[in-house]
Amino acid sequence: MTFDLAWVVGGFIVGWISFFPSRTSRQSHGGALDGLSVVIPARNEERNIVQALRSLREVLGTEVEVIVADDRSSDRTAQLATDSGAVVIAVDEPPAGWTGKAHACSVGQQHVRSRYVMFLDADVRLGHGARDVVKSVLASLAHEPQTLVSVQPWHTPLRFVEKLSMMFNLVSVMASRGRGAWASKHPLAFGPMMVCDVSEYRRVGGHAHDSVRGSVIEDVALGKLFNRSVVLLGSPSSVTFRMYDRGLGQIVEGFVKNLASGGSNASPLAVVGVAMWFVFLCSPIVIGIGWYVVCVAQVYVLSRVVGKFGIVHALIYPLHVVFFLAVLCASLWRRFVVRSVSWKGRSIKF
Repeated sequence: MTFDLAWVVGGFIVGWISFFPSRTSRQSHGGALDGLSVVIPARNEERNIVQALRSLREVLGTEVEVIVADDRSSDRTAQLATDSGAVVIAVDEPPAGWTGKAHACSVGQQHVRSRYVMFLDADVRLGHGARDVVKSVLASLAHEPQTLVSVQPWHTPLRFVEKLSMMFNLVSVMASRGRGAWASKHPLAFGPMMVCDVSEYRRVGGHAHDSVRGSVIEDVALGKLFNRSVVLLGSPSSVTFRMYDRGLGQIVEGFVKNLASGGSNASPLAVVGVAMWFVFLCSPIVIGIGWYVVCVAQVYVLSRVVGKFGIVHALIYPLHVVFFLAVLCASLWRRFVVRSVSWKGRSIKF
């Protein structure tokens, strides 16, 4: 076997072992939902907040305390959240050294009165299957309170440009090592939905910890404070989101913000594994065009695990690879040369 072929075959294997077998959560109905509070950090989320709160109430019921930490929104986020029955906390401009989301989460959790807290992004939607997932998570935390459980929602892009996020979704799951045969005991956490014991969160410092408050990827930094981290993937019937729905500019800005920092926090094994997988995706050029069918088949199967991506986007996966690499270069430029990124009208320093 030649060196090139060995790398291609290795990348092909990495693709499968990053997703299969799936990690299943402990099935139990022992977690009482009245012991849960939900904190939603929100900045200019009038397009999302009503649907987010409605899905929460429909799935988890009225016994769950819901707190919206309004991060100086200039739109109707606060009013809509209030009208929807949430407790709205006005959050001041973040102090020096803090990112807006970390500050909003930290302020919001100060008002939590329950044993457990869920940090939830405003673009996340809970389906009928989410109730059992949440109850199972709470039952697990009752046994292992020093654990942070995060859920990467199943992505539901609608427009073609939104589906350019496919490769980012795949790589983030791979790099986290939260799923599959090579799952780590301490995978990288995902920020859209995180659940933990409130006392343990406060004991380790939470979002106010020095390593978290100013981090571009505060979710990953928070996960590292806990003794154990567990990552679950959402499904069409449980936890979903439609991320970056405002066009190409938002997609680029969002992934430029996350990509370089996420890569620097991934384990060396994950970095090598992802690199091998990209070599595999280039196999039609490296080895022969016949490998294109193999690549399309794997991309199609894996992409269906992370979101609503069909055969068309598997067939044009080379376009997704080029887009991913272009954004990666932009992210590295911002990370190491400019040393700042922009997000929701704020400049975040590295």
